[in-house]
Formats: sequence, structure tokens, C-alpha cells
Amino acid sequence: MPKIKQHNLQITKNEKGTEIIRFKGKFTKQYKVERYLRAKLRNQLQKGKNVSTSNDKDIPVDGERVIDLKAMAKKMFCEKCEDKFSLCDIQGETVQGLGSIFDVKCSKCNHVTKVHSSEKYINPVTGKSSFAINIKVALGALNSGLGPTKTNKFLKTVGLPGVNEKTFKVHERLVGPIIEQIARDSCIEAVTVEKELTVQKVEKLKLCLVTSTI
Repeated sequence: MPKIKQHNLQITKNEKGTEIIRFKGKFTKQYKVERYLRAKLRNQLQKGKNVSTSNDKDIPVDGERVIDLKAMAKKMFCEKCEDKFSLCDIQGETVQGLGSIFDVKCSKCNHVTKVHSSEKYINPVTGKSSFAINIKVALGALNSGLGPTKTNKFLKTVGLPGVNEKTFKVHERLVGPIIEQIARDSCIEAVTVEKELTVQKVEKLKLCLVTSTI
């Protein structure tokens, strides 16, 4: 408990032996003094907390991100001295749809390493490397019947970076033909199975007719 200056608190006893408490020149009760001390202690603790947090590192990146934990964990090392990184070492970010390239500064040698938030692949449409998460978003949006506008509304609502329409269309053109081909193959397979079942039913029907005429 915080200390009280001696001249602020005076405790005496009357003729009956009852304690008389004077605090800051005023008569008061013991529970009021204790309440004052607790409040003062809380204020001191809060001040100490504010001082400690003001010395924390300021991370320039905020908000939600989609992270491939396994892929990113493999890259959270300095490429120069191989020292381990902390998220507090992030100095900047380049956003590519739902993927991010973080600039991470080594606290030991000050070398800056680029760390990807998830795996990348070579886009056969553009010939450039792209984050796999972006093609997953395009696939999920098409499967759910969402366009770029509604997809971005959803992403922004949960605090994730949006996917610009150009990026969305590039991945949509990549995913679209694949989905169409799968749908065609599925239809062809269904028709083939239906034909086989029809033939089997016809054969059974013929057999039943022959049996009934005998």
C-alpha cells in the first residue's frame, strides 16, 4: 500500500477508547482511508503501466493477415547471420492481395530480409510469381457465387486487405476454365453412368418379358 504522510493522518482515542481518525484535517472513517489508499495504489500502477508500454517497439504494420504459419516460420531467420526474427522486427510491408512481403530487420546485424506470408507459385497466365492464397480466394469466390466487389466487402469487414479487381480477374481467368473443365467432365461421367444404368435396366426388362411369355 502507498504510504501516507504522517501529518495527513492522525489517529487518537477518546475517553471511551474509541479511535478518532482525522485525515487531511477532517474526521473520517477507517474504511474511507483504506478506499483512498487502494485508489492511489491503482493510479500508481496505471502510471507504471503507461511508462512501460511507451518503451515498446512500434510496429508499422497493423490489421489482420492470412498467414501460412509453416511457410512463414521457415523464413523467420536472417539470411545473413541466421539469427531468429521476431514480429516486432518488421519494418514494412508490401501487400499483394491477401499475401504480404514483410521487410524484417535483423536486431543483430541490421540486415533486412524479405519474408513472405505464404507460399508463392508461377502463374501460367502472367508468367509471374503469385501468392497461392490469392488463387484460393478466386476459387472460393467463384464457388460461392461472389464477384470482386462482394468478396472485398467481406474481406474488409474482417479487417483483411482487399484484392483489387485486376488481381481478382487474373486469378479468375486461371481458375474459371479449370472449373468449367471439371464441370464438363462431371457431366460426361454422369451421362456415361446413366447410359450404363439404362442399358442394364433394359436388359433386365427384356429378361422379365421373356420369362413371362414362357
